[in-house]
Amino acid sequence: MAERKSKKSVESDLLPEFSEAKSHLLKAQKEFLLAVRSVLDKAIERAEDVAKKQKRKTIKKVEIK
Repeated sequence: MAERKSKKSVESDLLPEFSEAKSHLLKAQKEFLLAVRSVLDKAIERAEDVAKKQKRKTIKKVEIK
């Protein structure tokens, strides 16, 4: 039975001049995803802060005359 080449080696055999570019693109994609995660974390923190403020506003002391 013939041995099967891995996908990575087939890609680098077909387009060896783009192997470095592919590495850069993967790193850029990772950085983009990290940035998205950072934005989402900040949005979650803000939503939690708003929820805490709303809870504080609903608890009030009422005086009966």
